[in-house]
Amino acid sequence: MLWKSPRGEGSWLLKSEPTTFWTRVKLTLSRKSLKLTDGGADVCFEVTGVETAFNAAIESSRVNGQVVIVSVWEGPASISPNSLVLKEREIRGILAYRDIFPAVIKLIAEGTFRLDGLITREIPLSATSRPDIKGSYLGRFIFKKSCQKQWS
Repeated sequence: MLWKSPRGEGSWLLKSEPTTFWTRVKLTLSRKSLKLTDGGADVCFEVTGVETAFNAAIESSRVNGQVVIVSVWEGPASISPNSLVLKEREIRGILAYRDIFPAVIKLIAEGTFRLDGLITREIPLSATSRPDIKGSYLGRFIFKKSCQKQWS
């Protein structure tokens, strides 16, 4: 999904949808973002905790660009150091932006930030330990103590 900045300043936001076909998405997303941004994004936010998406964020950033890791990872990830060094890119990790929550809440209330699509699936908490669920789906989930929907 591609959005033009609501401020009209020429900035764009490229949002990739969660998918299980990360290799294809990585190549497509990196190429598309490099083309749309005329050489790469100034800043890419990695919010999935998935290695392929992380590397796609690196490849989608411009020379001297920055990748900000917002996600919390379950394990280590591999990167190619040359993808950082040769293009003088930076990686930065951030745990939380507590000081900007009031501003973000206001922007959500005004409709500047759309939240649809952020929650990709609802499953009951009791289903999280099932082998067919654990580690097999990408996206952001919301867990409820009791969920009306049956998992299929």
